[in-house]
Amino acid sequence: MDTYEAGLVQRIEEYKRRLCSIFIPPDPSPADLRALESELDLLYTNLIYDYTEVRTRFEDVQRSIEIVLKGTYEGKNDKERTANAYQAARAYPQTLDTGELIHINLFELESRLRRQYNVLYDTVWAIKSKSDRIITLRSTLNIEKDLI
Repeated sequence: MDTYEAGLVQRIEEYKRRLCSIFIPPDPSPADLRALESELDLLYTNLIYDYTEVRTRFEDVQRSIEIVLKGTYEGKNDKERTANAYQAARAYPQTLDTGELIHINLFELESRLRRQYNVLYDTVWAIKSKSDRIITLRSTLNIEKDLI
């Protein structure tokens, strides 16, 4: 786990906590709606870059796995070649920023990134859903105001 990913785990927990604390009351005032919009906008602004970074890393790992599995031709027969390909994906060489060569399990990395991606995706979806609800409530308040 690199430094970015370690910080990301903490930020994801913070995003989840902040989202759960944003409650839309059943009968909000226009001032309530403005405050809620501001909170949602700030949360969205903070997490969208992490969402994009995780999505990109997840897609890159998936592509790497595909390349390793399709590009490994060592072995006497198909079964042996497939086993060698999976083994290569489990011990994929990666050079760190320090120049140190390590071996990572692409499947484990893919699994971690998938979880992070899904949590961030769902958080973005929930923010948009709450934003849509605020727009609806604002429209309803405007219609009620016009009727009075």
